[in-house]
Amino acid sequence: MAEWELETSELLPLKNEISKKRDLESAMEVHDDIIKNRIIMNFNHNYPINRIMDSLTAMIDSGQNGTDLIIIDGYDFNRGAIKDIEIIKAFAEEKEVEVWFSDTLYPNSEDEDGVPTIEAIIFK
Repeated sequence: MAEWELETSELLPLKNEISKKRDLESAMEVHDDIIKNRIIMNFNHNYPINRIMDSLTAMIDSGQNGTDLIIIDGYDFNRGAIKDIEIIKAFAEEKEVEVWFSDTLYPNSEDEDGVPTIEAIIFK
């Protein structure tokens, strides 16, 4: 199941990184704001990408929290299609939101130096 969410344990490193970069004295407030303003939506891997984008569009257009970031947790790039990424990119541009993906590293995905192979898709 692809989940569009961040678990609380995953938010702590993100909060810590934001705190360091922004030199925030009230880092726990950042954490609390992230928790307070998040919306979790779960979709099965087989759920059509267009329907997912329709659900997100309805949420954003109804004024939910001034959405500016969507995190797609557990996106399976091995099963996904380039067309899906293009749809997500067009959606992000239209709605003026950032989209972040997380993926699972597979066993034996290290290079010759033992560093896990990570592919990044970055679009602006």
